[in-house]
Amino acid sequence: MEKQIKGPLIVRLSAISNNCWFANVEIGGLDTNMLIDTGSAVTLISKENYDELKCDKSKLIKVTSTLATADGEPLTVLEETKLSITLGGGKTFINSVIVAELGGMPGILGLDFLSRNAFVIDTGKGRLCSPLVDVQLIREGSLDIRCARVHLAETVHIPAHCEMFVTGKIRGHFPSTKDGCLEPLDRFRGGEHVIIPKSLTDTTKTNIVFSIMNPTPNPKILKKNIQVATVHPVEQILSGQFGQKEKVSYGDRCGFEKRISSIRPEVSPDLPAHLQPLVDNSSKKLTPDQRAALTTVIKKYSDIFMEPDGILGQTNLFEHTIDTGDAKPIKLPPRRLPIHMREIAETEIEKMLEQDIIEHSTCPVSVISKHDKTPSNSNQTKHGSDDSDVSTSVDFQESNWTQQWSTTELKQYQHEDKTISSMLSLRQIHGKEKPHISTSDQDLSTLLKQWELLDVIDDILYRRWENSDGTSYQQLVAPKRIRGEILRLLHDCRTAGHFGRDRTLAKVRARFYWPGMTTDITRWCQTCLLCQQRKPGPGLGKSPMQHRNVYRPMECIAIDLMGPLPITDHSNQYIMVVSDYFTKWTEAYPLKEHCAQTVADKLVTEFISRFGAPCRIHTDQGREFESKLFASMCDLLEIEKTRTTPYHPQSDGMVERYNRTLQQILSMFVNENKDDWDSHLPYVTMAYRACTHESTKCSPNLLMLGREISLPIDILTGSNQDEISSFCPNLYIEWMRDAMQRAFDKVHENLQSSFHRQKKYYDCKLKHRQFEIGNKVLRWYPPKANKKLGIGLDWSLQN
Repeated sequence: MEKQIKGPLIVRLSAISNNCWFANVEIGGLDTNMLIDTGSAVTLISKENYDELKCDKSKLIKVTSTLATADGEPLTVLEETKLSITLGGGKTFINSVIVAELGGMPGILGLDFLSRNAFVIDTGKGRLCSPLVDVQLIREGSLDIRCARVHLAETVHIPAHCEMFVTGKIRGHFPSTKDGCLEPLDRFRGGEHVIIPKSLTDTTKTNIVFSIMNPTPNPKILKKNIQVATVHPVEQILSGQFGQKEKVSYGDRCGFEKRISSIRPEVSPDLPAHLQPLVDNSSKKLTPDQRAALTTVIKKYSDIFMEPDGILGQTNLFEHTIDTGDAKPIKLPPRRLPIHMREIAETEIEKMLEQDIIEHSTCPVSVISKHDKTPSNSNQTKHGSDDSDVSTSVDFQESNWTQQWSTTELKQYQHEDKTISSMLSLRQIHGKEKPHISTSDQDLSTLLKQWELLDVIDDILYRRWENSDGTSYQQLVAPKRIRGEILRLLHDCRTAGHFGRDRTLAKVRARFYWPGMTTDITRWCQTCLLCQQRKPGPGLGKSPMQHRNVYRPMECIAIDLMGPLPITDHSNQYIMVVSDYFTKWTEAYPLKEHCAQTVADKLVTEFISRFGAPCRIHTDQGREFESKLFASMCDLLEIEKTRTTPYHPQSDGMVERYNRTLQQILSMFVNENKDDWDSHLPYVTMAYRACTHESTKCSPNLLMLGREISLPIDILTGSNQDEISSFCPNLYIEWMRDAMQRAFDKVHENLQSSFHRQKKYYDCKLKHRQFEIGNKVLRWYPPKANKKLGIGLDWSLQN
């Protein structure tokens, strides 16, 4: 390319006159050759030839019609007049002729002249015949190729919504011209394909550079040697401004490189050093004014860019998705790094270590079987210390990054659901006014009855839900496609705990809604195989229930020991359970042994140091709790010590009931050898504390911490906790105290109500079950070993 063109450019292409018939005529006294064109509705003469005529030019008529060329471009028309046209040196005809800019063509004998005078064209003999005259036609111009083809020099990959410069090859020759006009083929003019703009190019070079734009959302591939355009010779450049010549280097790869020596980037003194390369790389094709504006914007928002030693964060302002379709993951065998790349890898590893992205670990891979005989994808990590052999096991299948459902995916899932998509259509048509329609779809009918509670936010359907305490929030109307995943995450997985219908329903209702949700959750819990195998029926009552009131957190705690359990890789075989009677907050600590010193040390360092000393401790009569060491600890901390009666665990029913729940959940997640239960304890207690307690009607998290914690399902759906406005610290403390006091009063009422309800049902069940010989029963068979972690329900019927 020889010239840098600034502003609009108008060029005149060379006329394509080869293989066209011309007639020698005398028009208005001027001898010239005019093109015989049956495609032209009128007869025209060029302005240049008209200016040479010696006839009377005062009788010009203004032309009101609009004329266009064969390619649709408007034709510049001046005036219309009547002129004499003489053919064959004899017969003269009078015809209307329009004066126009014909781009070098002297004139055109159109269909109006040919049809009015009954002319017939004999293309075989090259003659123009009529009843009055017979004229021999001539061909003007040479047979030189007047246009050439442009083919791609190599295969190119054009990303979606991108423009790139590619190299093409000109196949063909031009008579004697340097500039050519590149015009794309019809299929490269937009639509569903790429776009190639018209451009001016140098036809003296075999390889030319031109632009290709891909406006579609999918990448495009153009093969080598495919024809994409044609080049026509340019006869004259009518208008356009030209700047200084640019240097364009043609390489072996598709693309181009501009080097402009007159413009050099200047370093902004106020711009951070790590952002200077961003400005340089982004302003290669910008003018100095545009570069200055870009620098100002980047400088203004420099705090949102990660610094060299910073940690990359996460934003919800933009979602990035890579659609892999049905492609399978790439599998590459592990290989050693080449020597020249090891230093680069070590540098990056050290950088990630400094930023706490990774940490040192030795991870021998081990294949562990689950309880259902299937292999578990896990990685066992051993940590050596001075006095113990500590190991952990990470389940990679559950510890993968939780993939969040994007807004686009939720929209797609709802529109694919027949019921929800119908509801969205009705909301779009009727707005907030409830339509009066009847339908056989029961789910749609249920949603129509709740028309006032439904909201459409960003084309996603939500339902407003109000709790008993007056707080309201939005429930996502879950499509059928994700309901199974919701129930799995809120019932089956380790952070859900395999709780019953009511607790599972409460967790689902806090986030989602769909018609028939209660029935689906009930069926899900009833058909859960692990729940059926592990959860037995109700026991037998022995005596009336008694109760001791508590009024605040940490007024009374209960402690119990479970074990011995299977020895884990951490050498743990006991669990110490500590539970608060008021908030139902429960902690479970693995122990290697259950001596008094170990129990007292774990209680003080792990529980009391975090939550404070309780007023009363209630335990059984185990030797650990009845020892002098434990009694001295209680005296030192001024703690009242109470105990249960021998062999009567019901008097410490709260913690014993939690032990049963803990055993149920652990038995569902431990491996076949049941020696990894200590690694599941933090998740099990997390699941328990996140559930609403039946007695308090609140979760232990809310009563002990004053807030609810986030679960993996909250990360998956992208839901955020309610934002709290900025308060004065003193006002916030007073507000928190008042809110917690009101919550404690409500919990106390709920505990009293729960006790009377439990006592009513507990006392009325003081009866013995009677079995007769020959009855078919389900046998409860505790495993011979590890009884407290075994699934003891035997499905075989016994006579």
